[in-house]
Amino acid sequence: MKKKTILTNVLLTAMLAMMFIICCIYEHHYTRVATVVAVHDDEVIVDDTTDNEWSFYDDEYAVGDNVRLVMFDNNTDSDITDDVITKVIKITK
Repeated sequence: MKKKTILTNVLLTAMLAMMFIICCIYEHHYTRVATVVAVHDDEVIVDDTTDNEWSFYDDEYAVGDNVRLVMFDNNTDSDITDDVITKVIKITK
């Protein structure tokens, strides 16, 4: 019985350690679909489906284009104001 308890404790500790490592190393990325609402020189301004406005720099987009934004949340799930666009993918029809 004592060996079983020790083994259970070791396994639980190992699982908790693995979960901690995965959570700390895992980068928090997500995607948003957005529509280009304005272009000023090479600055592209988009509104996403959650009514947030983002901007990035490129000269390949026009008003009305749809894009997929790959976002990084800077490991702050509750604060969208520090999120960063890491990639923009033009959605073709």
